[in-house]
Amino acid sequence: MRAPLGSFLVLALAAATPLLGTGTASAASSDLDPTFGTGGEVATAFAGPADVGDMELTPHRILVAGAMTPAGGRSKVALARYRMNGGLDPAFGNGGRVVTGVAGRNAAGAALVVLPDGRFVVGVDLRDGNGSVFGLVRYHQDGSIDASFGNGGRVVEGFGGGRWHLTSLIRQPNGKLVAGGERVKADPTQGQVVRFAVARFAKNGSLDGSFGDGGRVVTTFRTGQEGADPESSVTDLVIDVSGRIVAVGWTSPDLCRSVWALARYMPDGSLDPSFGGDGRVSTRFWHINARAQAVQFGDDNRLTVAGSNTFTGCGGEAPPDTGTAAVARYLPDGRRDPSFGGDGKVTTTFLGTQDSDAGYEDLTLLEGGSVVATGSAFTPSADRLLIIVGQYRRGGALNTAFSDDGRATAAGPLKYTQGVAVSADPDERPIVAGPTRNDQTGRFLVARFKASG
Repeated sequence: MRAPLGSFLVLALAAATPLLGTGTASAASSDLDPTFGTGGEVATAFAGPADVGDMELTPHRILVAGAMTPAGGRSKVALARYRMNGGLDPAFGNGGRVVTGVAGRNAAGAALVVLPDGRFVVGVDLRDGNGSVFGLVRYHQDGSIDASFGNGGRVVEGFGGGRWHLTSLIRQPNGKLVAGGERVKADPTQGQVVRFAVARFAKNGSLDGSFGDGGRVVTTFRTGQEGADPESSVTDLVIDVSGRIVAVGWTSPDLCRSVWALARYMPDGSLDPSFGGDGRVSTRFWHINARAQAVQFGDDNRLTVAGSNTFTGCGGEAPPDTGTAAVARYLPDGRRDPSFGGDGKVTTTFLGTQDSDAGYEDLTLLEGGSVVATGSAFTPSADRLLIIVGQYRRGGALNTAFSDDGRATAAGPLKYTQGVAVSADPDERPIVAGPTRNDQTGRFLVARFKASG
């Protein structure tokens, strides 16, 4: 799964009043399931500002991963596990929560993989004054560290140079772990360049030397007129039915405009030329700053991708940005699927205006190929950031049996609330996790929405 690079914690490492416990203070949305938590939501505080990166459903439990910053300390991996009614699970960690430091570095974001035996691995972006590296931590089902993994349960990997930011983590059927993100490195002609980065680790946490160049692959895109794009980043990963790795994200030819970027790799890390002609595909939208954020592989052998389609001024114009949420579907060869939205992509406005600057961060697929995506949209009049959920039929049309028009929103107890991860329970009720925050603190938020129909 995936984790946002733009962590609230990186911007708010200052001390905050410690808050512990759960609870919500927002007015309940009619789209929320009132049988979950309080009015459909549960907010969980840690001893400092907390941010959410990912979520997975396990049998009868909801596991959420992120990071938190204690007063005056370094940010750490933060975990919370919930029962299906929204209550914290007392069998997990300390009253349902776990906090873990990693190698004396700041942990930002969190990507989560649950293993078949119930153990789980969290991937994090580890930062300090010397740069950034990939980090992995493996846990037992009860939240204790699995010391048989890496060095005392932890892996810190910098690949010998540059700055490496981890955003996503998946597990191959053979048990190997694939991490994605970006490599930042000085270039003699372009200055600082940012590239797609993918790495593979063995079950025990060691780098897999059979993948790419000593365990890692760095990929360049060319979408402009001036050679290699100076910025490209992986935001999510998926394994297809043939065991190939698909990475999605964005690439920019000029440090302002950006397009969706996809790359498909063979099991050895080489680009797959049967995908897009050279292993790479880019997709433009009608706004100049478009970024893919999440990908899923469907039972129809096609890729569904969600993200944003944003207008951002390149001439120094002041914010706010404007835009829409976006979903696209791709055929196995990388072409967009014309049976989805007519040309393989759809865009959706929330709150009645593009001024809401809506964008998706994650998606899940329901039985039959329906798409559920979550993200956030801004309400300028109320100065609030809201969770958004969109549900689409297999052909790309909004499912009007969900919240009347296929679109739902929810506010959290604090001013700014985002949906960064989504799954569906056995009754196909969307469960969304993300941060709820203000200028002083942040908490985990989990919300459950009513099912369609």
